[in-house]
Amino acid sequence: MTWQGFAQFFIFFGLVLTLAPLGGLYLDRVYNRQKTPLDFLLEPVERFIYRLCHIDAEGEQHWSSYALSLVALSLTGIAVVVIFLLLQKFLPLNPDKLPGLGFFQALDTAIAAVTNTGWHYYIPEKTLSHFSRMAIISVQCFLSGAMAMSVAVALVRGLARTEGRTIGNFWVDITRSLLWILLPLCLIAATVLIITGVPQNFSGAINTAPIENISQKIAEGPVASQVAIKLAASSGMGVFAASSAHPYENPGAFSNFFELLLMLFLPAAFINFFGRQVGDKTKGMALLVVMGALFITMVFTAYWAENQRNPLIEHMSMDQLPSNENIGGNLEGKEVRFGTAGSVLWGVTATATANASVNAAHDSMMPLTGLVLLTDLLLNETVFGAAGSGLYKILVFVIITAFVANLLTGKVPEYLGKKIEPRETGWLVLALAVGPAMTLGFSSFAMLAPGILRSISNPGPHGLSQVVYDYGSAAANNGSAFAGFDTATIWNSLAMSISMLVSRYLVMICILGLAGSLVVKKRVAISGKSFSTNSTTFVITLLLMLIICTALAYLPVLVMGPITEHLLIIGKRSL
Repeated sequence: MTWQGFAQFFIFFGLVLTLAPLGGLYLDRVYNRQKTPLDFLLEPVERFIYRLCHIDAEGEQHWSSYALSLVALSLTGIAVVVIFLLLQKFLPLNPDKLPGLGFFQALDTAIAAVTNTGWHYYIPEKTLSHFSRMAIISVQCFLSGAMAMSVAVALVRGLARTEGRTIGNFWVDITRSLLWILLPLCLIAATVLIITGVPQNFSGAINTAPIENISQKIAEGPVASQVAIKLAASSGMGVFAASSAHPYENPGAFSNFFELLLMLFLPAAFINFFGRQVGDKTKGMALLVVMGALFITMVFTAYWAENQRNPLIEHMSMDQLPSNENIGGNLEGKEVRFGTAGSVLWGVTATATANASVNAAHDSMMPLTGLVLLTDLLLNETVFGAAGSGLYKILVFVIITAFVANLLTGKVPEYLGKKIEPRETGWLVLALAVGPAMTLGFSSFAMLAPGILRSISNPGPHGLSQVVYDYGSAAANNGSAFAGFDTATIWNSLAMSISMLVSRYLVMICILGLAGSLVVKKRVAISGKSFSTNSTTFVITLLLMLIICTALAYLPVLVMGPITEHLLIIGKRSL
């Protein structure tokens, strides 16, 4: 471990905490339709969209109508993406003459894009044309990110409003999310990325012979614009198979740091936005403290683990400690231009924010680092999460914690003055159960099916980690992979697609149902002092609730996977 690594962490944390209130203030103005510096430019565009699509901008929707609009747009998006990917060879902006995708490949890609998962099992630069990337995948990345933001805003309205019937207008929320938030942010981000050296053109692959006259094709294209939205909306659908380890997506240390900030900016801003909307910024700060504590703990644990000596290679007399000639630690699968600190920070940030991007091979990390990344993934976006979805998923735990804490202390179960009754607990439990059901259900089947077992490259505990990580990635709408588990089969492709769809839309429907149930309630005067939801006690209780619920669901597979692998390495054994 080096002082440069720790300095990078502290500067990063400081900037995130500084930018979150600014972003939260801007989000508050956008969704409350207050004045912003972009109104003169964007309001005419907004009005044109409403007229073109016959949207009543002043009307609001019941939660069921809101959910129906969201599902209808998503299903339409899947159908459109599949059709265009099948017909790719006949479409423009295809300088490398790439053929259309097969049906299952197109369906899997469409579902991954529309659910904001970013999953793919092919080489993107050799599979998708510029048109497919820009007009199909990028559009869905924008829409899926805006959908999650809209659902989060709807839930906040349900908590903030009293005795209402509606939770907003889906079409207005998604339009404002796109025009005022994602488009300006990505325009700024793409400009910065171009300055750092990320390509943005319509050229085909370049033929070169860089080493020993061996011909090599180097893909280019509209990279900066795709990288901007893949990070800002946490889709993770980049241009290259190497993702953010590729020098065209992430040229150096500055771009690496900037892209990390881009990943965490909106998720942190939404936490601050929540506090503003409910009229108590300390409630948002309490959530930020819980998320920050878990995030920082995971970063430092992974950094420590990656800088330990590997007992399995000690007999090779290799220098594994930092020195003037060696940055030290486990450098397998890492880019030296980022080092151990930059790779660890990216891994934790990407798994926390449900971003499929990677700048190092997770499969090559030390077992304890793998444990951190897998746990971060299985926490299912409750540590910052993606823009919007991170807020509504942590609020599920917040309301459950308030319910349990009030019951244990003999008080009426409530949150923000609204009673938590059977209807609300039903929505909460269903939303909470989806992730473990999808992850463990499909992982269990995979471990029992001989045909699927042959798809696992590593035996023993590491192979189990690979399987659980991949299915957990689909259930968390993350999209990254531990590698080594071949998912390019019809069964695995369908299983991942089902998991992505159910985990995304069933949870969203639960959240909207919860919002609809809460918005009709009035604030009641609670007899006796209620359990404070912005106190130190509540922060500790919420932390324990997150840890206990995750451990109850996943501790056995974590013990049999990365923890067992770590103990084997300590004993200088491997399977």
